Amino acid sequence: MSDMHDIKELDEVQILKTGEYAFVVWADDDPTHDSYLLEIKGKNEMPNFYSRKDFKFISR
Repeated sequence: MSDMHDIKELDEVQILKTGEYAFVVWADDDPTHDSYLLEIKGKNEMPNFYSRKDFKFISR
């Protein structure tokens, strides 16, 4: 899944820089934006924004 518009809320992804797994909790549906809010699995932290190049798709 290389197209950024294929990523949906609740998809599981892997953050490339850290190797951590996360869930997409919000995906901007404006095609001119590249913004995804990811919540890292197993951490009780506020979700952070990432660009599509920062993570890879794991599962839906």
